[in-house]
Amino acid sequence: MNEYTIRAEQVESGGTFSRHKGWLELTPTRLQFSKKQGGKPEFEVQLAAIDSVRPKKAFRKGVEVLEVIYLDKNGKRQTKAFERMSWAQWASVSGRDEQNSFSTFERDISEARKRVLDGDQAAPAADDRLERLKQLGELKASGILSEDEFEKEKARILGG
Repeated sequence: MNEYTIRAEQVESGGTFSRHKGWLELTPTRLQFSKKQGGKPEFEVQLAAIDSVRPKKAFRKGVEVLEVIYLDKNGKRQTKAFERMSWAQWASVSGRDEQNSFSTFERDISEARKRVLDGDQAAPAADDRLERLKQLGELKASGILSEDEFEKEKARILGG
C-alpha cells in the first residue's frame, strides 16, 4: 500500500552507544523511522498499536524527546524514544521553559490514531491543512525552520 506522509521530521533514534540519524514519518496508518526520508523503515509501528505519545525534555540541555509507548507483535508494552536538538532554547530567554516542538508531532499522531481507531482513513480536511500551514509559517518566523524546509513542508501539505 502506497500511503502519503502526514508529517516527516529529522530525528535521532537509539540509545547512548548507538545513535542513528534519520526521518520519523507519520502516515495514515503507521509511524516509522528510516535513515532516508521515504526509505525502508528500521522501526515501524501501526497507529492502532500505539498506547501513548509524549513530547518531553531530555536531561541534556537543548534536547527534546518524543516518547512512543506501544504494544509489540507479542502484546508486550515497549517504549521507543526519538530525539532532536531544541532550536527554540537559543531564542528563549527563559531557558528550558519553551514548548517542546515535538508537541505538534504528538498532536498529529494522536489525530491520525483516532482516525484509525474510528475507521476513518480519509485525508485531513482543508481546514486542517490551513491550520497546519499557519503553524508552519509560525515555525519559519521563529527560526525553527529554514526557508528550504518551509517550502518542502508547504508543498507536502498542499499535495505538491
